[in-house]
Amino acid sequence: MTEANLARQAETANAVLDSVRINFGAVAAQQNAIRQMFQKQFDSEIANDKAQDAARSARTDEALASDRAAQEGMHKEAVAMENYSLDRAVVVNATTGLHSTVDSGFADTLVHDNPNYQKVPAASLLRGVDY
Repeated sequence: MTEANLARQAETANAVLDSVRINFGAVAAQQNAIRQMFQKQFDSEIANDKAQDAARSARTDEALASDRAAQEGMHKEAVAMENYSLDRAVVVNATTGLHSTVDSGFADTLVHDNPNYQKVPAASLLRGVDY
């Protein structure tokens, strides 16, 4: 490459560089648009995560409630089976609402001779009262 050729290329390069004008307002606007796009994506992901967390929490609550109900049912059935195997019955005083667990023979006599008393079926045992 000759010295004259090198000088011409340097002049061309300088002319190109001198003609470049950066519009910093446009650059700032583009950067702002990019930031807003990412913020929208982040907001969307956060909202989606919150929705998934809420759904997961609801499923957990449902599972725990179902488990509590199953445990409650098993507890009631166990007490009913225990009462049956020990020849006991639960009676309720219809006037006072008071429940008592007594010998089955006594329960039969009590119910037969006094209309204020009724036997409580196993399915109607009360939590915190009969078991």
